[in-house]
Amino acid sequence: MPRIRISRPAETDLTTVLTEGLPDTFAQLADVHRLEGRFDDAETVCREGLKRFPDYGSGHMVLALVYQDRGEIEKALMGFHSVLKCEPGNLLALKSIADIHWEAEAYSLARSYYRQVLQRDRYCVEAAERARRNPKVERSQPAAEDQTEETVSRSDIPESERGVFDTLTLAKLYMKQGHAKLAREICSSILETEPQHELALSFLNEINSKPESTHR
Repeated sequence: MPRIRISRPAETDLTTVLTEGLPDTFAQLADVHRLEGRFDDAETVCREGLKRFPDYGSGHMVLALVYQDRGEIEKALMGFHSVLKCEPGNLLALKSIADIHWEAEAYSLARSYYRQVLQRDRYCVEAAERARRNPKVERSQPAAEDQTEETVSRSDIPESERGVFDTLTLAKLYMKQGHAKLAREICSSILETEPQHELALSFLNEINSKPESTHR
């Protein structure tokens, strides 16, 4: 698991950490909890610390890693984006976002983030390999034309269709958070391999029908 590098020793008391007024202490305390598997404690420390230091990137990073460790990938994704708002060139956040999109088979969007990783670390072998690849994954169409991802659970989706299901979930999450451009890129990524995919086409049309002021 990634460890946040902070030189100051970790404190053991959150009140002391926050009273001291140094953001690095709450981030390291949270990371100690995370690395020892105390995810709830780590989340509590992060949230309390970020109330006082909302622009501290390492605090957002630890919180995102907590979500990722717990398997809450959508929350982790938003957390990594929060890191980038504070630190636009954060290498770990860029790589983590790229990996999440890659696993969700949103390959075009993943490659764009891997390229950003390579701009900062040209020796990242995995980023270099994936930035060049464009996997073609065969997926079957939904069993019924009127079936949408909101009306089914992931366990009901055939294994061959789960990649698209997960990817569209990410697109909807982006749209909900106001990132219409990213949602559109995910749909376009799906349509690269399946030009007639009904759910992706439908959601892309929904995105494009929104007022221009909502697009970011």
